[in-house]
Order: sequence, then C-alpha cells, then structure tokens
Amino acid sequence: MDFSHYTSAKEDMPLPALWSDTTYEPQEVDIYRLTAKKHEFLYLALEPLTKAYEIVKGYVKLSQYSEAGRETIVSLLKPGDMLGNFDPTHPYAYEHAQAMSKVELKVFESPILKRAIRHNPAFVLQMLSAQQKRNYQLQRQIASIAFRDVAERIQEFLLFLAREFGKMQDRTAFIDNFLTHRDISLINQTSRQSVSTILSRMKSKGTIYYDRHQLIIHVDKLKRAVQADKDYYAL
Repeated sequence: MDFSHYTSAKEDMPLPALWSDTTYEPQEVDIYRLTAKKHEFLYLALEPLTKAYEIVKGYVKLSQYSEAGRETIVSLLKPGDMLGNFDPTHPYAYEHAQAMSKVELKVFESPILKRAIRHNPAFVLQMLSAQQKRNYQLQRQIASIAFRDVAERIQEFLLFLAREFGKMQDRTAFIDNFLTHRDISLINQTSRQSVSTILSRMKSKGTIYYDRHQLIIHVDKLKRAVQADKDYYAL
C-alpha cells in the first residue's frame, strides 16, 4: 500500500531495552513512527506484510470482508496493542486494518522482528498475548451472536467496552466515542437502526450517555439491566 499520503516520521528512535543488543546494529528504518488519519487503511488483507505495529495513540479496527463485500469487524485495538504480521512463514496480511481515529503507531520492520522472535522470549509472549486478545474478542463476538438477542448483545458489548476501553471513576466508564452506530452494528451483526433504537432507549433510562466525543457507561445500572432481562426471559 502506498503510504505517501501519511505523515511518517522516520527519525532515529531509541531501541527499547527488550531489543537492545551490542551485537545488533539496527537499520535506521527498522523502527519508526507513522501517523494515519481517521478512516485510513494501514494495510489490506492478502497484501504483502512483513512488519508489525504498536499503537501509541488512537484506535484501530481489524475487519474481514465477505465475497459480497459485507464487512465484519473482528477486533478493536487501543494504545499499547500490537497488530500486523507476526508469522514469518506467511508474509501476507490476514485482515484489513483501518484507523478509527487519528492514530500514531510505532512500526517494526522485518529485520528487528525476526531477531526479536529468535532471541527475545518476552517479545514472543507479547505477540502471543496480542493474538490471544484478538481470539478472545472474536470468541466473545461469536458466542454473543449465537446465543443472545440483539438487546443483550448490545448490552454485553457495552460492558466489554467499559472493561477494555473505559477510564473508570466511581463505577462509571468514560470512553472516547470512536465508534459509530454502524461500527457497533457490524460488530454485533445487526442493523444500524436497531443499534440506534437500543442505545437511545438506554440513554433515556440513564444507563448510558453519549455525544460525538464521549461515551459514558454507568456500569452497575447496565449490569442490573442485563440481569433484569435475563430474569424476565427466565419466567
């Protein structure tokens, strides 16, 4: 993919202690910073990819597209998360990666990746942790779609957002509102109109609040709402 439209700062960056080694002289482009605008693609599925990224600022989604062009969001990533290709035997991307806000990333080129995989078990664990997190999100998503109705799926997804992306204060989660109603519908396999209706109803009840910039989730109220729904359907 052509990154000429991105702002890329390839200035020298200090190596983390994890990769420091007196016998290794990294090339100046082995690690550099990259910024991308909202909605920009970092890479596309099946295109050559031999690098990894660590998110410094912003949010990224990983998506798959069907033959008919229907998008399914399979993972949401935040600062500190890693993405890209960690498999040196398969130099291609498995999914589409798209910025959901302005993002800043640290880019690790192939030479340092291969060296880290060979000589740094901690880095391998970091990559495995990144993959495990994606698998967890996907398993949660599949189970929710298979066994929950639309309202329950949205409720449980909001609890997931509060736990993974929220800044907690007095049992209330404050989250940057980087998701559109369409994004939530694609994650939970329902219509955008259904999402808008459910969120509007929850907002009117004081369970959540949202505007263009922030999503606020009152966790205890939301958990009580989830339990009330379960009790109702158990009758």
